[in-house]
Amino acid sequence: MPEKPSAKVTKIAIRVAAAGLGAAVAGPLGCALGAAFGDALSGPLGEMVHNLAEEGMKKSAEKLFDAGGDLVAERIKGADGNLEAAYREALRLSLATLHPQMGRDYQDWFEHWELCLKVKEILRLDDVGADQLALTKIDSVLHRTMVRLDAQGAMLRRNQPSRTLVERKMPKELDAALTLYLPELFDDSFKTLIVSDEYEVAWRQVQLRFQEYVSSSVISIKADTTAIRADTSVLVSGVTLTNEKLDQLLVMAIQRAEEGERIGRAEARALKAEGESEEWKRKYLDAAKDDPPLEALLETGDLDEAALKTEEQLKRHDQEKVKTYIKLGRIHELRFDWAKALDAYQRAWKLEPSWDNGFRYAYLAQKQNRHKDAITAYEGARSLSDDTYSAATTLNNLANLYSATQRMRDAELAYGEALSIRRQLAKQNPEAYLPDVAMTLNNLAILYSDTQRMRDAELAYGEALATYRQLAEQNPEAYLPDVATTLNNLAILYSDTQRMRDAEQAFSEALATYRQLAEQNPEAYLPYVATMLNNLAILYSDTQREDEGLRLCREAVSILRPLWNDNPAVHGNQMARILWAIADLLGANSELDACKLAREALGMAYDPGVKAGIERSIARWCGDGEADSRRE
Repeated sequence: MPEKPSAKVTKIAIRVAAAGLGAAVAGPLGCALGAAFGDALSGPLGEMVHNLAEEGMKKSAEKLFDAGGDLVAERIKGADGNLEAAYREALRLSLATLHPQMGRDYQDWFEHWELCLKVKEILRLDDVGADQLALTKIDSVLHRTMVRLDAQGAMLRRNQPSRTLVERKMPKELDAALTLYLPELFDDSFKTLIVSDEYEVAWRQVQLRFQEYVSSSVISIKADTTAIRADTSVLVSGVTLTNEKLDQLLVMAIQRAEEGERIGRAEARALKAEGESEEWKRKYLDAAKDDPPLEALLETGDLDEAALKTEEQLKRHDQEKVKTYIKLGRIHELRFDWAKALDAYQRAWKLEPSWDNGFRYAYLAQKQNRHKDAITAYEGARSLSDDTYSAATTLNNLANLYSATQRMRDAELAYGEALSIRRQLAKQNPEAYLPDVAMTLNNLAILYSDTQRMRDAELAYGEALATYRQLAEQNPEAYLPDVATTLNNLAILYSDTQRMRDAEQAFSEALATYRQLAEQNPEAYLPYVATMLNNLAILYSDTQREDEGLRLCREAVSILRPLWNDNPAVHGNQMARILWAIADLLGANSELDACKLAREALGMAYDPGVKAGIERSIARWCGDGEADSRRE
C-alpha cells in the first residue's frame, strides 16, 4: 500500500529536525546522520518532532533545522560530554555489524570507514544544507557522507595527509545495502551507547533543552508555517508567491520608497544586495499571513494600503493593540518607512514593557542611528531581561552605542559586565558561549585602541584570538573567519604602534586564512582576500616597498573586478578603495596614471565618505589638497 503524502512529509520533517539537532550536538556528522536516519531516532525526541510536524508539516521542522545557527540552538549545544563521539562510535559499530554480512567484496571500504571513525581525527565532511533535505535528495546525504569518510580513511591508511580528499564511486550494491540495513543498525547502536555512563547525562541535557525549545517555539512555528507549502512556495489569497514574485515585490517596494523619499539611491542599492533581499522576503512572508484582508494587499505589493488597514485595526481592537502595533511596525519596515516602524514599535513597548518589545524597538533605532532612543530603550529592556544571556546581549549592544556616542567609560563598564556574564556562562557551557566571550573581548579591544590604551587592546585581542583558534580547531568552517578578522585587527594595532614586522606577520596569516576559506567558498571570501591584499599593500607602502604593494593591489583588483561586474552595488566601494590605493602608490611617479585611476574609482564609489576622500586625492594629484586615509 503506498505511503500517504502526509506521512511522507511527516517522515521528512522528522529527518530535517533530526539533522538540525544532530548539527547542534555533533557537528557535520550528526547533521548528516540525523538527516539520513532521523526517523530511526524514536522516543521522546521523535515524538516531539512528529507532533511539531503535525502542527506545521515540513516547514516547522525546517525551522528547527535553520535554528542550528540561532541562539536557541546554541543553548541546545550546552550539554556536557562529547556527543559527536557517540554519533561517530554508533556509526562505526553499525558498520562493523554489517561488514560480515557483505562478505569480502567491499573489504577496503569497510576498512577505510573503520580507520576514519576510530582514530581521533577531525572528520572532513561537508555541512548539510536545508536545500539537501528535500524528499528527492535526502537519500543522497548518506551516500555523500560515506564516500567522504571512505576518502579520508584511505588518506589515513596511506599516512599521507592532504588538503584534498580523493573520492571514488561507491558500488551500487554497497550503496543499496547501506540504505537498506544501516538505519536500523545505527538506531540499535545509538540507543545502546546513549544510555551508557559516558553519554547518558549529556543526552538527557540535550533532550531537556530540546523539549524547552519546542515548548517555547511551537506556537510561533505553527503560526509561521500556516501559509507555507512543502514546496517552499507561499499561498496568499489563493496566489502562489514564488521567489521570483517576491523579488518583484521587493523591487516594487524599493521603487515606492525611493519615490516617497523614504530611502536614497545608495540605500536602495544596498537593500537589493542578496542578504538584505532574503531578510526582506522573510519579513514579507511573516506579514502576509497575519490577516486575511491584508493578504490581498500584500500579494499585490500595496504596502501603503496595508499600513492604512493595519492602522484601522488599531482603532477597532483595543485588546490586540500590542500585537497589531508590532505587525504594523513590520509592514512599515517592509515599506522602508523607518520612522513609522519605529513609532509602531515604540507604542508596543510603551503599552507592554517587556524585554522583547524593548529590544525590538531599540535594535531598529540603533540600525537607524537613533542612538539616544536606542540607548534609552536598551537601558529599560536591560532591567526586564529574564535570563543572563539576554542581559549580556543587551549590555553588549548598549556598550556599542555608548562607544559610538563617546561615552567611553560607560562603554567599558557595559562591555565588562557583559564579558563577566559570558565568562560565567562559558564555564558551564564552553561550546555555546565561548564565541560570545571572544566577540566581547574583540569589542573591548577596539574600545581600548580608540582610547589609546594599546597594551590593554593587545591583551584583549590576544585572548580573543586564542579563543577563536581553540574554537576553530573543532569547527574550522565556523570560526576560521573570526580568527582572520581578529588577526587583521591585531595587525592594524601593530601597524599603528610602529611594530611593522609583527603587523606584516599578522596580515599575512589573515590573508592565508582567507585564501584557505575562499577555496571552499569563493563568493563569500574572495572580497576578504582582496581586503587583506589591500591592507598588506598599504603596510608595504609605509615601509618603502611600493613595488610589492602595487603587486598586491593589482591582484586584489583582478579578484574584485569580476565580482564588481556582477554586482556593482555590493562591491563598488571596495573596488573604489583599492583603485584609490593603487593611484596613491603611483602618485609620486606618475600623476597622470594616478588621476586616471582615481577618477575610475570615483565612478565606482557610492559611499559619500569614500567619494569625498577620492575627490581630495584627485585635487592633490591634479591640483591642491590632501589625500584621505586609505586603510579599510
